[in-house]
Amino acid sequence: MKARPSGTVGKAFRLLDELSHSPTELLPRELSQQTGLDRTTVYRLLETLLQIGVVARDASTGRYRLGLRTLDYASAALDTMEVRHVALSHLIELERDIILAPDEVECSIFVAVLDGLDVVLVEVGWTRSVFARTGGRMRFPAYASAAGRCILAYMPDGERQQFLGERHLEPRTPRTLTTLGEILRRLEHIRTLGYDTSDREVFPDLVALAVPVLGRSGTALASIGISAPATGTSLERIIERYSNRLLVAAQRTGMALRYRD
Repeated sequence: MKARPSGTVGKAFRLLDELSHSPTELLPRELSQQTGLDRTTVYRLLETLLQIGVVARDASTGRYRLGLRTLDYASAALDTMEVRHVALSHLIELERDIILAPDEVECSIFVAVLDGLDVVLVEVGWTRSVFARTGGRMRFPAYASAAGRCILAYMPDGERQQFLGERHLEPRTPRTLTTLGEILRRLEHIRTLGYDTSDREVFPDLVALAVPVLGRSGTALASIGISAPATGTSLERIIERYSNRLLVAAQRTGMALRYRD
């Protein structure tokens, strides 16, 4: 487990992390309790963050939330992410077919990358409202999701062993894989099939199919996939309808990005 950063910048980011994970606005005393920082430090940092614009305060309640300035940083980060743009260029046709299919349940395509110990969805095709079910959460443990495991499966052995050793394997739902043996067997399965599935392992009502985007060295630069509500479809149907098309899109994306690694 990595130690929390103790400097001023690290403390400020601890506040931002709490605000980003909270479904409601928070009072300074609540932030103090949740971060372990004393109230004086919390008040001082919030004032600085407020001036910058990365947090906002409700004048009537004194509660804090993330400020709109954070959207500028997020948009800038996504705009410079080449894998996102290239993958989307190869997913346009699939997304169009999903939109036009009269018998299709609500579903969304996604592009995911690894960030530390988590996988982050850097693009979600909001063709239907499926990801509204996640409460807008686009970051989750890599070991728990098809999107993340597709990247882990193609890591060098030593790097993958270190990665899994640094993470406490907590369940997200009753169906989450939480033992090292289960995860390693699934990663081997991914290398055999070329894709992975998630059956309500991250969110209790979502299923997903993901495919790795492989670079020249054989490591995964990202993963692409599709998610849908478990109540409206089955993994078997998603695999039958979309696995081959996702595999082709991932291969084309990887070919376009092979100079990167």
